[in-house]
This record gives sequence, C-alpha cells and structure tokens, in this order.
Amino acid sequence: MRKSHVMGTVAMVLALGFTPIVRAQAPPSGVYTNSFNGVLALWDVSGTYPEDMLGGNLDGSYTVSVDAKGKITGDGNASYYDDVDDISVDMDFTVNGAVKAIPTGTQVLMNQAFKGTGSYGGTTFTFSGKFKYDLGIDASTSMLSGNVTGKICASGQGCVTLTEANGGEPIYVETQIADVDMDGSWNLVLDVQNINGKSLMVTATVVLSNSRTVNMTGKGKYSVKTDLSKLTLKGNGLDTGSALSLVGNSASLEVIALKGKLLGQKPVLAP
Repeated sequence: MRKSHVMGTVAMVLALGFTPIVRAQAPPSGVYTNSFNGVLALWDVSGTYPEDMLGGNLDGSYTVSVDAKGKITGDGNASYYDDVDDISVDMDFTVNGAVKAIPTGTQVLMNQAFKGTGSYGGTTFTFSGKFKYDLGIDASTSMLSGNVTGKICASGQGCVTLTEANGGEPIYVETQIADVDMDGSWNLVLDVQNINGKSLMVTATVVLSNSRTVNMTGKGKYSVKTDLSKLTLKGNGLDTGSALSLVGNSASLEVIALKGKLLGQKPVLAP
C-alpha cells in the first residue's frame, strides 16, 4: 500500500504539469566591478616630489606625470643658500623616463637634466648635470627606492660623478610616492551590453587608488558551452595605448584570467 501510494502521488504531480526548475545560462548584461591588488597592483607615480632625495639641503621640487603608456615627463627647480660659507645655487631641470614591468615588480626609470648658476666666495659660475634614477616600488610601504648615478659639471672646475663624490659608492635614495592614496589597488568597472546572446559591447573604467581613471571600450563573446565571456578592451583618447583582455564568468563577470598593458605595467592573472 505504501508503494502504491507513493507512485500515485508521483503520477498526480506529473499530471498536474510539474516541471523541475533548471536555471538557464545567460550572457552578462549590466555593470560589474572587479577589485585587484597584490601581484596585480597598478602604480601611478605622478605628482610633486621634494628636491632633497640626494640628502642635500636644496629647497625646491619637481612635478612628474605618467601617461597611459608609462612615459614620464616633468620639470622643476631648486635653490640652495648658505650665508656662512657664502654659497648660493639656483637651478632648473627637466625629467623624463618610464614606468616598466620587470619580473620582480615595477621599475621606475627617471632621467633628470639640470643647469643653473651659482656663486662661491663672490665668484660666479655655471653648472649642469644629469642624474639617472633606477627605482623600484615596495608594495608594502608604497616607497620608491634605488640607486642614482650621474655627474655634475661646473665652469672652470670640470666634472665629478655622483659615485666619486660619494667615496666610490653608489648613492641610495628612497621617498614616498607623491600621492598618499596610491597603494597599488584598483577597480575594473565593466558596463556590458548583450547584443544578440553571444556578442557583447563593453565600456570599461579602470579606477586607481588615487582616483585616476583609465577609460576603455571594447567587445566580447559569450560562450553558452562554457558559460564564460571573453572581452578585449582598448584605451581611447588620452588613454590610448592601454589594453586589457580578460575572461569572466557569466553570473557575476568575476574575472578569472587577465592580461594587459596599463601605465607601462603588464598585469597578468593566469586562469
């Protein structure tokens, strides 16, 4: 009787048209945000730095900016006065360089060219020089640090390298990244439009921790078989040169694989 009762109940449910609910796969459509840091950190060293990295008593600063491809440009000025020894120096300088991805992290290369005038004991002179900064970024402290090489030449005095002036040892410097909000973390905001169930149109914004944005557009494909979306993005306007390719799941478009070029860096997330 028990078996007959169970079979009867099943038959009745089927007769009433009961159908098991199966969740259908669907392509993404809407706005999705992914957050990154750690090995995928992105750094922007743009900003104003005090001109005292070499440990001197210079009064001044320089300002640099980093473009979408990681190119660094900037300028600044500095001065030094010592009434006791009757020394005064004034200089202007330009900065160029690049942010690059290296196996151990991120490298910041800056070349600083300067020239100026000064006086010592009532005698005036002119001088010029070039410094090369080879710096890395400590992700735990947001500090720039590394070695500086170069030389200074003064009229009637010849030239001296920084290594010679430092007793034959390279000069080591460190300084905080100019923007205190820069910690390497960033968000990727994806605005996705489903065109026909397979093709996708995408507007994307990379938002760095210092609020700088990189604007991108692109397209993608959704696979019903894998329930994954593959997107290709490129920067536009001032952000031309930026690029990202990524794979995300359809439900939340959580990024499971990523490769790109942003601000001279090459974030990679293996699937």
